[in-house]
Amino acid sequence: VTGGQFVAAEADQEHTMAKAVRLFLAYSVLGLAIRLTGAGNPSSISYQIHSNNDLGAWKSLLQKGARQFKVDPHYVADPLICAAARPDLVTRGVDLTYGCLVLGHDVQMSGTTPYNTTDDLLSFLASDEIAVYGDLTIATCFKSGHPCSNTPLGDSWNTLVDNFFATSIDTTATITWVLDGDAKPRDCNTDRWQPWNSTWINSEDEGALWSNDPNKGWNRFTVLNNEEDLANWTWLASPTVNYGKFSAEGMDQAYQMWEVGACSRCEELDDASFCVLRN
Repeated sequence: VTGGQFVAAEADQEHTMAKAVRLFLAYSVLGLAIRLTGAGNPSSISYQIHSNNDLGAWKSLLQKGARQFKVDPHYVADPLICAAARPDLVTRGVDLTYGCLVLGHDVQMSGTTPYNTTDDLLSFLASDEIAVYGDLTIATCFKSGHPCSNTPLGDSWNTLVDNFFATSIDTTATITWVLDGDAKPRDCNTDRWQPWNSTWINSEDEGALWSNDPNKGWNRFTVLNNEEDLANWTWLASPTVNYGKFSAEGMDQAYQMWEVGACSRCEELDDASFCVLRN
């Protein structure tokens, strides 16, 4: 991965739990997330390619063993901007009536731009050369959406996400999708885009730390996904909290810590018996 290297995480024995604990360290600066399986004695370490929206890089990443990715479908409402940015979409007959979902964390559309789109992603995943890599997990962090807004923009955004969700992919690979960002299962979208589950952040839907209430969509929040915050993760790891429902039997998704600023920060987390990072 350009500008980065793999690092390993090891949990301190003082906070081992009755079941194997999984930890994701999402390192956006390096474009990585590191997963730990098994508290104190990891049986395997894997990684997520974090916010890598350039599909041109995926083939080499897959060849190197990557099987988990995160993309950022960013809503662009104006069909004319979409058409100007990607005139080939018009040529290919892609319907831009409702705008487009381009892959990019921070998008600036001006003239012709090389952003990939969700249509590109679906076509890419349907190619024969991708099928040989087997199971893939892709988190979709939707941005600039208009969920439950009851506006024309909201209707257009919902249509684009619905179409993306409903498009079947002709492949022998198994693809697991995870919702994030504006498409989380809450409010009017509690039951939308089933059976895809979602990430959960401590500052949102706080009751979902403990509850799987289906009436609120909390049963679909299955991936603990908090930012780098020593105090917060120390609290989550405390015996009285023990990661809430996420440490319960059957909740086997990796814990995810995103945007760790530097290895030194994880050394600080180690002081709290949380993790050690080694080059």
